[in-house]
Amino acid sequence: MESATPSISVLEPVSPAIEKTKSILFQPFDLKKWGVFGFCAWLAMLGERGGGGGGGRFQMPRGGSAGAEAAQARAWLAANLYWLAPTVLLLVLFIVAICLVLLWLRSRGKFMFLHCVATNRAEVAVPWQTFAAQANSLFLFKLALGAVSMLCILPLIGLLAFSIWLVAGAEIVIGGVILIALAVLLMIFACVVFGVITKFTHDFVVPIMALRRCRTMVAWREFAEILKADKGRFVLYLLFQLLIALVIGSITSILTIMTCCFCFTLCIPFVGTYIAAVIFLPLSTFARAYSLLYLAQYGPAYDVFGAAAPVLAQEAGGFVEGNGI
Repeated sequence: MESATPSISVLEPVSPAIEKTKSILFQPFDLKKWGVFGFCAWLAMLGERGGGGGGGRFQMPRGGSAGAEAAQARAWLAANLYWLAPTVLLLVLFIVAICLVLLWLRSRGKFMFLHCVATNRAEVAVPWQTFAAQANSLFLFKLALGAVSMLCILPLIGLLAFSIWLVAGAEIVIGGVILIALAVLLMIFACVVFGVITKFTHDFVVPIMALRRCRTMVAWREFAEILKADKGRFVLYLLFQLLIALVIGSITSILTIMTCCFCFTLCIPFVGTYIAAVIFLPLSTFARAYSLLYLAQYGPAYDVFGAAAPVLAQEAGGFVEGNGI
């Protein structure tokens, strides 16, 4: 295992990442290549940045009609429960199925976009087949991580709702406020922890999986050794990533506002997000190249642009060690 060296820096990969983005996308400029790279980038982010509708405001009924309206609602539900319950169940199952498909496709996309950036090849079928086993392992890992996060966050949501009920009922105001603050802080902490795990998985574990042809937990154990030996620099990496995300978010927002016609295309499901992925491809390419170049500072075995490049470009499938997560 390579040990951390003083030369590792969050600033050092910035300039090479910019040059790598220029050489991949503009030297020379190829519209077909942009389309393929954009498709892989779109697939890698599929469903991660969904648009949320505003909707109207819900107002509680006022006056003495509240009780009558509530009784009517209960009566209607009781009369229509025979078809309403299975409909809601089918709708929930449909949404869950769609989310699982998007998660599976997104897991494939992570490796496809990594392959395109690392090898400078506009390919879809090759990385789709080459990293199929690794992508399936990543899918299972993220599925398990999502389940664990729900088990942690749902009780906190319940605690928050109970605390609000205590305050609203004026039963235990001070204690309820303390519980609300505690629940919010714990939820923020849980979101940060799971967010960091997801970030490290995408930025570092996925490249290690591609290089070693291993499953997610094997790659995580290897990355954990690097992380334990260099915690401070990875904290700095996360802070610098927040800055990068702020800059990229500002650029995309400004460009989106400046191009009103493009704003309308974003309303088209999937088509709009694909167009956005192609237009903003330099930003996503830079972000992917930056994390790969940062990882490369930990030794030639992690350099997908240098010594480890032939390993990543080799067409092979399966796992080095076992199966599963």
